[in-house]
Amino acid sequence: MTFRLAYDCSQPPLVLALPFDPTTPRGLPWSRLADLVHKLLYAALGLVFAGAAGAQPLGLEEALRAAVVEHPSVAARRSDRQAAEMKLEVAERQRFPGLVAQTGRDASGAPNTTLRITQALWTGGRITGEIDLASATVNQAHANIVQAQLDIMVRVATSFTEIGRVQARQLAAASNLNEHIRLTEMIRRKVDSEVSPMSDQTQAMARLSQAKADLNVLQALASKARSSLNQSTGKIATEIVRPESRMFDANDLDRLVTAALAYSPVLQRLEYEYEATTADMAVRRSAAFPQVQMRVDHNRIGSVSNTRMYVALDVQTGAGFSVMASVREAQARRDAIQSQIEMVRRETMDAIAGDWADLQSHLQQSANLTARVASTTAVYDSFVRQYSVGRKGWNDVLNAQLEVVQARFQLADAEWGAILSALRLQMFTGELTPDDVMHSPATQTGRLVVVSTQPVPSAVLVEPKPLDPSPSSVSEAVKGHRSTPEAPVRKGQ
Repeated sequence: MTFRLAYDCSQPPLVLALPFDPTTPRGLPWSRLADLVHKLLYAALGLVFAGAAGAQPLGLEEALRAAVVEHPSVAARRSDRQAAEMKLEVAERQRFPGLVAQTGRDASGAPNTTLRITQALWTGGRITGEIDLASATVNQAHANIVQAQLDIMVRVATSFTEIGRVQARQLAAASNLNEHIRLTEMIRRKVDSEVSPMSDQTQAMARLSQAKADLNVLQALASKARSSLNQSTGKIATEIVRPESRMFDANDLDRLVTAALAYSPVLQRLEYEYEATTADMAVRRSAAFPQVQMRVDHNRIGSVSNTRMYVALDVQTGAGFSVMASVREAQARRDAIQSQIEMVRRETMDAIAGDWADLQSHLQQSANLTARVASTTAVYDSFVRQYSVGRKGWNDVLNAQLEVVQARFQLADAEWGAILSALRLQMFTGELTPDDVMHSPATQTGRLVVVSTQPVPSAVLVEPKPLDPSPSSVSEAVKGHRSTPEAPVRKGQ
């Protein structure tokens, strides 16, 4: 008999594919086959754990810090701010005198040199307007940096929690696969003894195939989430650390909405854009006024030189007196920005309300599903015992196991969904800013806190224990997972 044992080293522990034919020759007892499979499984996992023992798990705070510091989108926004600062310096230097020099020779060959120094006395608000415009552009560029950092932080948090959710599902799926292997062996013995019909074994094999398919689907999801996290952080994440819990007041929706509106980088950017457009209107309007300048001209032709100082008045009306039309165009753009500000305010309020509702829902689901996991597990254990004495049918046992794994899947979704919703609320309300991530102590890497002050189920706050890489400990972890509400992501040192 032959079978294949495949392991994907890019996947987290306990993510194993065992594609083999559950039908065996009469001469090889199923108990020996199952024992052999388990030994190979735990030996492979032990080698993987031993090889990855030196790898440092990636914490959420470390991932966020790497993203906000090194991501190309943030670097591009920083370059934009440097350009805006240079433009501000250029605008401020217009207050200083300007020098113009010309030299040449006249028709007789005598040298002709002219020097002119010009100092603006009154420009109708043009210089002040250009400085205000450049200053608002600098502030707008800074808001763009914060927005880029916030966007990448949200992306990292989404990928990070997706990895945690999928890994929690993988642990439940691995336990489900192990249980179906045991059930298949149980019903095979009964079929061989002609106590149960062949249809029961066929049904058990179908459920076993479904358990394998579920695990393969989760492997693909984990690979996608891990790839997204790697692209956002620039780090290779093979293992993550589950965030710890912190007090976070998420009960007052009005307070969260007010904080989000005050912190929103998008709103800040639009407000600075509004200021920039107002300054641009002043610059355009200044073209309708005369420009008063003081000039000093020094001319030297051959050996003759003369110097003049005078006040000049320059007037430019533009083609067809187009100055006022240009001002009205800038005013229309400013009105459009005002409408955008109101639109973003409403979208921000809607987003905060949605995340708040998701958080409350996930927390309540976590409490309910924790109890459901315990009850379905107890029912399954009871049905297995009753089936052994003939009081329950085989279909009852399989359906009870299906309810157990579905409850664990839903619990993983609820718990990690609550973490993501809490993270989004903290990011959007300024509770967790890019500065907080960049300036936090290095000793707290991976210890970011992301839960609500509302009573949280113990399963959300449970401290994950390191998993012993020895084969015997892995065996106990896989088998014992069936009786635990939730198996958290393995925590680093």
